[in-house]
Amino acid sequence: MNIQLLKDKCNNTYSKILNDFEEFAEVKTICEQLLEVATWLVEISKISPVDKAKAEVKAKKLLNAAKRLRETGDYVEVYRFLTGDTLQVPISEHEKMARIKEMIDERKPVKEDKEEISSEYQFNWDTLPNISFDDVAGLEDVKDAVIRKVLLPLSNPELYDGYVKKNGGGLLLYGPPGTGKTMIAAAIAREIGAKFCSIGV
Repeated sequence: MNIQLLKDKCNNTYSKILNDFEEFAEVKTICEQLLEVATWLVEISKISPVDKAKAEVKAKKLLNAAKRLRETGDYVEVYRFLTGDTLQVPISEHEKMARIKEMIDERKPVKEDKEEISSEYQFNWDTLPNISFDDVAGLEDVKDAVIRKVLLPLSNPELYDGYVKKNGGGLLLYGPPGTGKTMIAAAIAREIGAKFCSIGV
């Protein structure tokens, strides 16, 4: 028989064997095919001295796989022995539903109580705060910095364009409670005519 024809038969049948593993075909059918390919590999080793060693190693592996499958019936272990890959085991609809239920049970419960959520934060909206910089006692250095870094750039953008300077940015007010952070923020909002939202926890 032509050696190329034998190689093609080996490859085609081996592909079918792997497909049968994936479909969990009968053990007897898979074992017969494994033995058939092993026989062809022995024929190849006799015909071609170049392929002799490789064909004999493959034939022994297929014979061992057939023996293991016949003795144990373990598709997953034998498939891994042959390919080095893990065989995906199909699961029933009942098993799928059980796994989904487990995943749902393991998840943390999500709070959906609107009243509880709304009581966590209190939003105090104001269209335009009544507080101005004149109402803020002290903090002269803070007010001066705010005027230079926030109010002047917003009220005179053409100055920054003329000097090719970047306009805008952010401002961080920090410190312990009662030091005037909220009052400064409200005063900025009034000066630039912006809405102000105070969030209390």
